[in-house]
Amino acid sequence: MDVTKIDQQQRPKIVIVEDDHPVRRSTQLLLQAQGFSVKAFSTGVALLADDAALDARCLIADYLLEDIDGIGLLLALRERGWMEPAILVTGYWTPTLVKEARTAGFSEVLEKPVKPRALVKILAQLISGQSAN
Repeated sequence: MDVTKIDQQQRPKIVIVEDDHPVRRSTQLLLQAQGFSVKAFSTGVALLADDAALDARCLIADYLLEDIDGIGLLLALRERGWMEPAILVTGYWTPTLVKEARTAGFSEVLEKPVKPRALVKILAQLISGQSAN
């Protein structure tokens, strides 16, 4: 999927939840430059308070947030009926965490620091309905 050729109205909406401001902002700018419509949040509670977030085509969530972990955030979104793909990013990658995240519904678990090209490729594949693996 080449999102750069999609008009502004059709750009896939991505939500990011990351409590580290520089990481959140750089990810937002990267994805916007690739043609995605991006809304970024510093907390899970802020995302859950925004009903418009339920229109997102994909969630990118940090595992450790100040108010809720990324897995709890995805489960809360699932309870609200949001069933789109999600990517968990973490600096604490373990096989146990990956298993827990996949059981909760995450399509991908990426270790920080996330490689920008890999993130864009995985995101485009998930949104187009292709397997990212």
